[in-house]
Amino acid sequence: MIDSDAESTAIVTAQSIKDDRVQHFYDPDKLVGKTFGQRLGRRDVIAWDMYMFFPIGNVWRWQPPMPSAWAHQMGEEWPEHYRWEEDLVMELNRIAAGLK
Repeated sequence: MIDSDAESTAIVTAQSIKDDRVQHFYDPDKLVGKTFGQRLGRRDVIAWDMYMFFPIGNVWRWQPPMPSAWAHQMGEEWPEHYRWEEDLVMELNRIAAGLK
């Protein structure tokens, strides 16, 4: 989504969060972002820089399930889920604390 995006930088960034429950993806064709943009009700938006939480045991079939909670740093898209800097950290911690 930005000029510096590359597989090598994605690998380095993925190492910053080491948790078996977290999945990182490098998707140069933006297929996942397009799919989630549509799934979240915005066919015209490529979803990126997002943090999504799904219930344990959720099975992904032809389309991804709806996240049970999520936040993003994309700006104007989905304003009710937009968080930045410390607000993002606090929101992600709040969501994670409620997971079972």
